[in-house]
Amino acid sequence: MLVKILWQNDVSLQLLLIPGWRDRQVDQVEDIVYLPTCWILEKRTVIEKMTAAVLYGKQDVRIERVSIPSIEDDDVLLRIKVALTCGTDAKVYRRGYHARMIVPPAVFGHELAGEIAAVGRNVQDFHAGMRVVAANSAPCGTCFYCRRDQENLCENLIFINGAYAEYICIPGQVVRQNLLPI
Repeated sequence: MLVKILWQNDVSLQLLLIPGWRDRQVDQVEDIVYLPTCWILEKRTVIEKMTAAVLYGKQDVRIERVSIPSIEDDDVLLRIKVALTCGTDAKVYRRGYHARMIVPPAVFGHELAGEIAAVGRNVQDFHAGMRVVAANSAPCGTCFYCRRDQENLCENLIFINGAYAEYICIPGQVVRQNLLPI
C-alpha cells in the first residue's frame, strides 16, 4: 500500500507500507516507512532503537539504547527536539522514584517539545512535521472530581515520562487535552 505523508516545509514523500515486513526482504522497502515498532530509513537500514536516559533508582540514571515507542490509534509519536529539567526531575533523581509519576526502571524526564514523527489513525488535529509542546499530564475527564471541574484532583490523572530520549509516545488523553502547536 502506498502512503503519502507531508513532512516539514510541505516536502512530500511516497511511503511503501509493507504489512508483515519482517517476513519479506528488507530491500523491497523504498524511502521511509513508519511501523509501530520500528523505523526503516533507506533500503536495508532498520532502526528499532533510540538513545535514552533511563532512571533505575536513587541517583542512578543510565544512557542506554531502548526501543522506539509504538503508538496506538489515538497517540502521537514525537521526535524530541528539546527537554528541560525541572525541580520535580531533581527530586525524583535524588529519591529514585515518584509515587504517581514514574516507577523505575523508566525513561526519565517529562518537560519537552518536539516535532511530530507519526500520528495514530484517530488523531485529527495533528500531523507529521508539526512542532508541538506536550504538558506532562492529563486528567481523565470522567471521574468524580473531573465531572465537578476539579481536574487537579483527578483520580485517573496520567503522566508522561521519557523526555530524555529521541522519541516519546504521547498518549491519546494528553493529545486531546494538552498537546499544543508551537
